[in-house]
Amino acid sequence: MEKLQIGEVIKSLRRNKNLTQEQLANFIGVSTPAVSKWEKGLSYPDILILPKLANFFDVTIDELLDFKKGLNEDEIDYDKAYKYHNLSLDISNSAY
Repeated sequence: MEKLQIGEVIKSLRRNKNLTQEQLANFIGVSTPAVSKWEKGLSYPDILILPKLANFFDVTIDELLDFKKGLNEDEIDYDKAYKYHNLSLDISNSAY
């Protein structure tokens, strides 16, 4: 199964803002090694951090997760789509 690409997205967005990992970590409230691990694909941000990251970078959570709509039937990874759907529900439920 394909890994989530959120680390690569975070790295790209962070670099576009000319920020260090330490600066991003301080804003989000995590350690610098945590950001490093995300960007290397060794771990993922906690689900409760995703809205903060999305707001900080002015992107949607779908963009942060590199989720793309409109795939044809051959391109759909139903396992990944199911995970994204559940993640979206978790985020929606945690907002209340």
